[in-house]
Amino acid sequence: MFYFYSHLWRLPVLGRDARLLGRIEDFALSSVSSLPRITGLLVKNRSGVHFVDWAQVARLSDKGIYLREATDTLMMPPPPENTWLLARDVLDAQVVDVNGAKVLRVNDVQLQELENELFLTGVDLGLWGIARRLGFAVWLAWLTKSFRIPVREGLIAWGMVEAINKGRAPMQLTVSHDRLIGMHPADLAEIVAELGHEQRMSLLMQMTDEQVAEMVEESEPDLQAVILDELGDDRAADILEEMSPDEAADILGEMPEDEAERLIGLMDTEDAAEVQALMQYAEDTAGALMTPAFLDLPAHLTVGEALAWLREHQTEAEVVYYCYLVEDERLVAVMSLRTLICSPPERPLLELAETTIYKVAPDADRETVITMMHRYSLMALPVVEADGTMLGLITINDVLDLVIDREQM
Repeated sequence: MFYFYSHLWRLPVLGRDARLLGRIEDFALSSVSSLPRITGLLVKNRSGVHFVDWAQVARLSDKGIYLREATDTLMMPPPPENTWLLARDVLDAQVVDVNGAKVLRVNDVQLQELENELFLTGVDLGLWGIARRLGFAVWLAWLTKSFRIPVREGLIAWGMVEAINKGRAPMQLTVSHDRLIGMHPADLAEIVAELGHEQRMSLLMQMTDEQVAEMVEESEPDLQAVILDELGDDRAADILEEMSPDEAADILGEMPEDEAERLIGLMDTEDAAEVQALMQYAEDTAGALMTPAFLDLPAHLTVGEALAWLREHQTEAEVVYYCYLVEDERLVAVMSLRTLICSPPERPLLELAETTIYKVAPDADRETVITMMHRYSLMALPVVEADGTMLGLITINDVLDLVIDREQM
């Protein structure tokens, strides 16, 4: 049997002799784990609010709760403040719909009776939950039927949501954030954008620098600045080191100059140098868009030697669609990673590679980059100096961002 809290609230609590002992005010919970169990009732009467252990409940119905005994001596003092309460700590709390990657508010709570015990099995995050609590569910049903207005059910199983701190409660509703952290960084970025400072910090403190860096890369610029500021200079510098150099350069380029210089000074010397080099290019040029991490190989190698060389030297390339063959840092040919993997180990790379190279100069504008990658169906585009020196790579992801930005202008 299923019940909603909105239907049970203020229902009468009756003794075995059907004498009214009070009305339901709230429910005590065993925890807020995967399947919370109701451990007792908070019953309100003229003398105040009292606690009744769930073991004393003989029968639950939508008309009231009947106890095993007739006497009001079953009424105990209210539980301690650190006891989980259904209405106080779950109702109106913010939760994350793990499947939908949205932050929503609990409008009602679903309970299920199983073998004389009551469990919290779901939360209603939609309009129906609000309607039941405010008493106009019948009117909403009439409207949806009469005017054929679809109103989606907002009921989600408790196991499919993740609770977030409920700031107005006398205690904080916190559960493990493991499932949130395991979400795709883009989905997590949308969720973090909707959280308050305390909720955001609670989550970020449980994440590694690498996890925060991936999430920050997917965030809007305003949120990126807020997160780095909240984390403090030392951790912000660590996170910038974990980010791809072009993303870090973009973020630092939007900061006040003194703040950017302070963070760069805290970064690892090599990482800081890469970021500073990218920050010298004008905004929206190929140089500002590129990443310096790419797969480059000495052109004189064979396939077998190249695979061994890659295993030993290349660990931080952002994309691995193509391998770029260089001589004295000058780009001379390009080959797909598929060709490299599928070719006999004794074949020289230059026999397999393409010497016609589609590339751009570091000062090329964004339209040139978009046109080149679209025209030649490229997954990545090398950025090359006039003397042939390869500086970096623009990825398809960077171009998609450019196209979306252009459409939104």
